Amino acid sequence: MRPLKIVAIVIGALLILVGLGLLVPGAFLLWAHETQRDETGFYETSPRAVVTDTYALVSPDFTVSMGDVTDWVPKDWAGTVRLRAISSEKEIFVGVGPSDQVRAYLAGVAYDEVQSFSAWDARLEFRPVPGSASPAPPGEQGFWQIALSGSAPPPVDWEVRSGDWTVVIMNADASPGIRADLSLGAKFDFLFPIAVGLAVAGVVFLLVGIVLVILGARPSRPEPGAPGPAPYGTHPPDGYGDTAYPQDRYGAHYPPVDRGREQQPPAR
Repeated sequence: MRPLKIVAIVIGALLILVGLGLLVPGAFLLWAHETQRDETGFYETSPRAVVTDTYALVSPDFTVSMGDVTDWVPKDWAGTVRLRAISSEKEIFVGVGPSDQVRAYLAGVAYDEVQSFSAWDARLEFRPVPGSASPAPPGEQGFWQIALSGSAPPPVDWEVRSGDWTVVIMNADASPGIRADLSLGAKFDFLFPIAVGLAVAGVVFLLVGIVLVILGARPSRPEPGAPGPAPYGTHPPDGYGDTAYPQDRYGAHYPPVDRGREQQPPAR
């Protein structure tokens, strides 16, 4: 096999692997985009029942650093986080605020901090933070980036922005004892273009790799002027002598057949 054909097969095999590596995640993202979103375009977990006897349920502080991304990326591509809380006992308050101001507001107040929230099961883990102070009603505070309250308030849809943030769930009257159904969601408009790009690139790499493998595996054509197989009945090359057998169309040698002797009856 010629070296160029071996190179074509190796490169083609590598391109096929790269194509599959791009096509599989691209196809998965397209499937999720078409089947796992709600009517508003959000990926959302099923409701989880949260119960605490403290004054608040608080997320860990999380830092978002967008840098200069928003200067060249469409605003909607930054992502939107959805938080939905419904209570059948009291009006519930949901707010997102700067971490330092939230911590100052809850200083000395007993609350539970969420340690893990699983999207696949009902497991919720908390870290209790002790305290003896009573907080002021959360709706009276002016530092919230976004806040909603009610027995079944609409979901809090927060467009992600740079900064240090904390999510707080409380009773609207700042009383202890929270009983609510909580769900989280997110919306990322950039996932669809990424999914299409991965799928298209995967198909292109896959097709090019298959073509290269096929071209490399094809048998080579004989070069112009190269001798072909000897026709039937011709003598073999020098060295076989005058007693050499004739050749068939594929070059194999067979002994000649004596037709006269073949017709004589057997001796008695």
